[in-house]
Amino acid sequence: MKTKINLFNEDLLPPKLLLSFQHLVMASAALLTIGVLMVTFASYWINHQQQQLQTQQAIASELQTQVQTMERQLAERKPDPALVAEVDLLTQRLRVKQLLLTELDRRSTITSEGFSPLMTELASVPQQGVWLSKIEVQGQAVSLYGFALKAENVPTWIDELKQTRSLQGYAFSAMTMLRDDAKPLAFSLTSQPEAPVVAAGGVGK
Repeated sequence: MKTKINLFNEDLLPPKLLLSFQHLVMASAALLTIGVLMVTFASYWINHQQQQLQTQQAIASELQTQVQTMERQLAERKPDPALVAEVDLLTQRLRVKQLLLTELDRRSTITSEGFSPLMTELASVPQQGVWLSKIEVQGQAVSLYGFALKAENVPTWIDELKQTRSLQGYAFSAMTMLRDDAKPLAFSLTSQPEAPVVAAGGVGK
């Protein structure tokens, strides 16, 4: 004769959460750490570019002085073929250095003025159920890697990104999602500026 009744049932246990508060805090801390590291790297890169720019400016200034000296010598006496050849060589080197200075200045401007606003605007976009783990900027292409609690959160977040100043006019041409039972949904996005559409008959006669 039974004297005990087992009323325990596994269905009565609360469901296991896929993403607990502790995991969310850890993910937020990791994202913050990545952001700090990226800002530190950007600062180091800017300083490095500025040092290169100063070095090349000093070399260009020295070459400019040499060219001016040679030109004065040519004006004072009959041109020497060897001296003319040397002046031409220095002029070519100066032109190359000036092109290099222009490129270094352009890269420094892109790094200092383009990367920081992008990070600021990404941080300002509401990220409900979405967080980033990696950001890559190569030329005009921007690649974003992260995780989402639900697949439908990603398109909504993309629509918000398109409203930012840094990504306005960008088209997210490639998107990859990977589902893992033990982890949230992983995704990767690649965006580039949209090509301007040429209207029919727009070519002048």
